[in-house]
Amino acid sequence: MPLRFILRYLMQNEQLVQKLADSAIIRGAARAAVSIFHKGKEIGENNLEKLRDSEALHRLQNEAQHSASKVKGTAERSVERTSSILLAFLSNLEEEWEKGKQKMDEQRKREETEKRKRDGE
Repeated sequence: MPLRFILRYLMQNEQLVQKLADSAIIRGAARAAVSIFHKGKEIGENNLEKLRDSEALHRLQNEAQHSASKVKGTAERSVERTSSILLAFLSNLEEEWEKGKQKMDEQRKREETEKRKRDGE
């Protein structure tokens, strides 16, 4: 607690902050921090360029293309299966519709025949 109070007091003292900022030690530390930052940035950019040119990237691209073609093939097979199932369903539906229609026609004819027999008697 007392350390926090002392640091807060020192940070609020503008003259002290200005003297510290102008000191060689603080300026040297700032230069070192900026130098380290820029050096790290340069190393990162170089490694990124190497990665772009490396074979790992080419392998990754090839793998992505291969996976995409597999997915496309699977999707096409799935569409073909679905369409064949749908066509078979529609064909069966049409057959059953015709059978039902024939049964209804036969039943109607029987009813008409029975009605004529009753009326004729």
